[in-house]
Amino acid sequence: MSLREFPELDGLHVFIANASSKSAMAAINEFLNNGCKVTAWAVEEEELPELPTSPNLHAIQTEIADEASSQTAFASARSRFGPMNILVIPNAPIADESHTYPIWETPLHQWALTYRISVQDPLATIKHFLRSTKTDQQKSESDIPNLAIVIAGTDLNKVTDFNSLKYMSGTPGVLHGLVQAVSRDLEYLNSKARINVLAHV
Repeated sequence: MSLREFPELDGLHVFIANASSKSAMAAINEFLNNGCKVTAWAVEEEELPELPTSPNLHAIQTEIADEASSQTAFASARSRFGPMNILVIPNAPIADESHTYPIWETPLHQWALTYRISVQDPLATIKHFLRSTKTDQQKSESDIPNLAIVIAGTDLNKVTDFNSLKYMSGTPGVLHGLVQAVSRDLEYLNSKARINVLAHV
């Protein structure tokens, strides 16, 4: 049996959103290799890469990534592996994300899509992760250990192009506010919980 890099992760339940992205695939393999139970969630319109074969992996695809789908995904995860310890939200790829526009040429449908994928979907995912956490902690009358949220692939401190759709949709500022709000509420929900934001690597 090989030694695991992070033995403290052994047995934890990790929920990974945006499972069709490259960064999500890397996270899935890393957590499985460290003995975690992993739920991987993607929407049906996104083609899932070939996933590892493991009894510790539960793959979910829903029609879209709206709030009702978040509820469905988390209910399925809890039914399979029980309470979740870690939520990972990798950066979701956005078509035309790198393109820049002057305001008068900005396609509003693409602006709205950028906002939904970058802000609204992560908010719904975090909301239902924490709602599930609250329910599970009330049932067990104890805090879930090693509770954490990781938002990956977003740098809240750097703006590279003021005409990018991500900047014009307010993503950096809104995500910064969301992280601060979640950090505050996590302290109330579980005093040892944490939220981390990882920039592009």
